[in-house]
Amino acid sequence: MPFKYLLIATYGSLLFINYSGTAVTVAADLSQKKTEFLPLASFLYANRDPMRVGWYDTSSMPLEKDFKTDAKRRVGSFFVQLKPRKNEGEYQLALRVLRDGSHQFLLIREFTNGNTLNHKRYLTIPFELLIGAIQGEALRSLFPNDHVEFGGWRHQVTYVWETPELLMKSFTRSGTQTILQKDFMQGEEYTIPWKNLRSDLELEPLAVRDPLFI
Repeated sequence: MPFKYLLIATYGSLLFINYSGTAVTVAADLSQKKTEFLPLASFLYANRDPMRVGWYDTSSMPLEKDFKTDAKRRVGSFFVQLKPRKNEGEYQLALRVLRDGSHQFLLIREFTNGNTLNHKRYLTIPFELLIGAIQGEALRSLFPNDHVEFGGWRHQVTYVWETPELLMKSFTRSGTQTILQKDFMQGEEYTIPWKNLRSDLELEPLAVRDPLFI
């Protein structure tokens, strides 16, 4: 095998191992905190699947320092609760709702504690493991005062636990620093420019998206 192809294959394997390890860690952390989850909003995904979204305090995440109070605060994370469809198996469910679902379907067993899927019961899944379209609908439901405006997505601070770090990791592309404030106050509004907003969330109207060239 040519050297450059060997490098590509090795690098790709390392990326996959890293993603899988992160996903398993998040799933394990979630399974330990099930009783603490309280959904804050509900929505109907794709006009078919009932889902619920909420926030939880992630004890395993590094604490963020608040420079004004010299205290430390938790970033926390979102979760989504959804039901398998009738007669849907682990693999089919993973393909439908998880990022890279074909390689992550074993995580479904983590979420069910090894129990058989039940289309009448909700599964709790970490927000970051879900496909962008579900994440986008969850964010719309969780933040009902958010809206489209000229130049970007307008976000209104709704909850006392919101932090810039949480919003950036949920709404923006990796590596962007759109929201720099260290303290949020409920009712304040911030605009996330379209160029920084994650396109996979499908929050940006088609009219303002870049045209496709064939």
